[in-house]
Amino acid sequence: MVSTKRPYVTGEGSKKIALLDFGCKENIIRELKRRDCTVYVYPQDSSKESILECNPDGILLSNGPR
Repeated sequence: MVSTKRPYVTGEGSKKIALLDFGCKENIIRELKRRDCTVYVYPQDSSKESILECNPDGILLSNGPR
């Protein structure tokens, strides 16, 4: 599996982005943080309830590993 095993938060921006990790490249997270985002990274099998708990401004489905 290429997805993160546990949810984690990175960055301290004013916008909250929930990122569903299907094999996300680190550069995507780095660029979101550069654009004033706090990124909540979730495993690929996370429930919609757990993702919506952070009350995100946006939801991003990452690309896969290829």
